[in-house]
Amino acid sequence: MLLEQITEDIKTAMKSKEPAKVLVLRTLKGEIQREASTPDDAKIVALIKKTVNTIKETTNDVEEIGILEVYLPTQLSSVDLGGLAYEYITENKLEGVAGLGKTMGHFKATYGGQYDGGELSKIVKGHLGV
Repeated sequence: MLLEQITEDIKTAMKSKEPAKVLVLRTLKGEIQREASTPDDAKIVALIKKTVNTIKETTNDVEEIGILEVYLPTQLSSVDLGGLAYEYITENKLEGVAGLGKTMGHFKATYGGQYDGGELSKIVKGHLGV
């Protein structure tokens, strides 16, 4: 579980005398415990993404972002998203706005946390002509 990994990484950072990493991970762990009464990996990933976006908008602290991004799943490239979307749309013979909803739902269930929703939406709309 991701929370256990974060806890272990806090201990390791403390032993390695990495105060910045300890601070970032302790803050993250506190946020996880405040936000989710039963934190699962999906909720933790969503919280980390939200935190990274907030940091990018405010301080853009590269070190802090780097510490947090370790816990995020690998992101699909635009090319991969386009290929996967095209394949799903053609296999299921989807069209129009209903096809958009079904495709977005499929990606959320199958590839949750591995793509940018806005980017996927543009790609899918392009394929569907919406």
